Amino acid sequence: MLDLRKTIERKKKVAIIWLPNTIIMLGSRQIFENARKEFSLFKNPFDNLELFIWSVFDQILTHYSEIIDILEDEVEFIEEKIFKVQNMNLLEDISDISSDIIHLRRLLKQLRGVLGIILNLDTRFIKKKNIHYFRDLYDESINLFDKVEGLHDFVKNVINIFETMVSFKLNDMMKTLTLFMSLLAPAALISSIYGMNVSHLPFANTKYDFAIVMAVILITFILGVIYFRRKGWM
Repeated sequence: MLDLRKTIERKKKVAIIWLPNTIIMLGSRQIFENARKEFSLFKNPFDNLELFIWSVFDQILTHYSEIIDILEDEVEFIEEKIFKVQNMNLLEDISDISSDIIHLRRLLKQLRGVLGIILNLDTRFIKKKNIHYFRDLYDESINLFDKVEGLHDFVKNVINIFETMVSFKLNDMMKTLTLFMSLLAPAALISSIYGMNVSHLPFANTKYDFAIVMAVILITFILGVIYFRRKGWM
């Protein structure tokens, strides 16, 4: 599976120093290049430096949106697989996805907070005519956060389903073992009685003693099977 956490931290980690007429950006070159290309499309871009900041956040949100799409596909795959197999590999996949979702949710929550602060900056940083760009980003961050929240709730439900199905399989296995031991119990009892060093046991020391004992054991086994089937336990 894709390690989304490492992808986020390695490729999309940036630091921005924003002064009224100066912007210093440290971190991802990929983010910088993509933001620079997007920024250059604006009319008179260098008269609206805040739009470069907008471009940076827009690139980050776009990347997070792509990650959410990947997570949705992986969750859908696990949803289909969970009813077919329940093993440790599947549990590890569910755990990895849950960890990625929690990590991404934390990042989006932080980003939403930063965008909320930016919206309250004075006009030295953001011109009124450009404030709507950042408001759209803030709305998009809320939308993505809600999507991740939905994925988080869904994965919790998947974990509950996984635990329920594993518990059901375990109970079914224990039921089978109990039935098997119950069917063998009469045979074990008869064998232990005839294995004792005592005299005057029924059919002991006769010509057909072994055949008679085996027949009794077989009859008790068959009667046990019939009884359990009528009870609907087999």
